[in-house]
Amino acid sequence: MPVPDSYLEYANRHRGNEHGWFDFSPLPARPPVQWPGREKVALFVTVAFEHYPLSAKPGPVMAPTAVPGPAPNYIQYTLCDYGNRVGIFRLFEALDAHGFKATALFNSEAARLYPRLVEEVLSRGWEIATSGTDMSRIITGRTPIEEERALIRQSLSTLRAIAGSAIRGWHSPAFSQSGNTFPLLAEEGVEYLMDSSNNDMPNHIRVRRRVPRELAELWTNMCPAQVYEVGAEGEDGLVEVEVTPSNCVQCGAITAKGGRLTPPEGGSGPEYTVT
Repeated sequence: MPVPDSYLEYANRHRGNEHGWFDFSPLPARPPVQWPGREKVALFVTVAFEHYPLSAKPGPVMAPTAVPGPAPNYIQYTLCDYGNRVGIFRLFEALDAHGFKATALFNSEAARLYPRLVEEVLSRGWEIATSGTDMSRIITGRTPIEEERALIRQSLSTLRAIAGSAIRGWHSPAFSQSGNTFPLLAEEGVEYLMDSSNNDMPNHIRVRRRVPRELAELWTNMCPAQVYEVGAEGEDGLVEVEVTPSNCVQCGAITAKGGRLTPPEGGSGPEYTVT
């Protein structure tokens, strides 16, 4: 049986990344990066604080370690919950001993149910990022956009209220995403996410977003490479911001997080006007 020509047709077939969220950037083509303090290696440490509901409803996609039905399954539930009761305090001790400050990835339900853990994280000066509501609500390509938007908003608003601070980072529960995840996160003021393990350096994701002018100006001040391009203000008081990855030399998101950016050595790169 011959294969029809339509079998080989694929709308997203082209050079580079087929998803279009960021440009293909091979390592040898990037300029060298100088880390703060001229250190040779930089890394970030993340610790997940997850909640697995005892009576989660089965769905088309479940987290790999989700509590299976029929409920109540106390054996599996207590295994999943071990980290919040015992394991995390051993991690606190180990990281404290070596002077590491981690980023805490919280399901918002874990923060609501276990406020002691939020207090422990804040007392250590860790940053808090959100990781959805709980491990039973997984995002897929079949998740309606309004349902996903509501999940993201609920997670962020709950965690911001409990932590009493801005939440700028996101990690999808069980690394789950849809084609709408990136733009929806941008709408809610999320500045970085930790879902992809495709790089040693951060990628600027190409999305359009409408945000208050104050937030847009903060982004532009934090990234003098002009990665963030701000458009005109609309009648609703919001401005449209477009991310232009071609302006980025892959180092901005590392040092800009603290408000100071050191230009890399070597390569053409962008023209920095703020240090």
